[in-house]
Amino acid sequence: MTKTIAKKDLYRNLKTVSDDVMKYGIVYTVFQNSKPAFCITPLEMAHTEKKYEKEDIKNFTFNSSNKKEKNLATTYKKHLYK
Repeated sequence: MTKTIAKKDLYRNLKTVSDDVMKYGIVYTVFQNSKPAFCITPLEMAHTEKKYEKEDIKNFTFNSSNKKEKNLATTYKKHLYK
């Protein structure tokens, strides 16, 4: 979702704007003298979407008695990078 805001209104409502951007992912286009000056966008948080960290690798164990499992490396990556 994109919203527009005047530069003066941004100064007055900075907390509300920053909360909207961080919590809801709203993009703001800031206008100065009736012209677009800049945008405020949320940061991409792709690195936080990983379920596990490097320290969690120690907790992964595989049972080699499972005959159906042919490629443990693929299963390992699938679970690690969900």
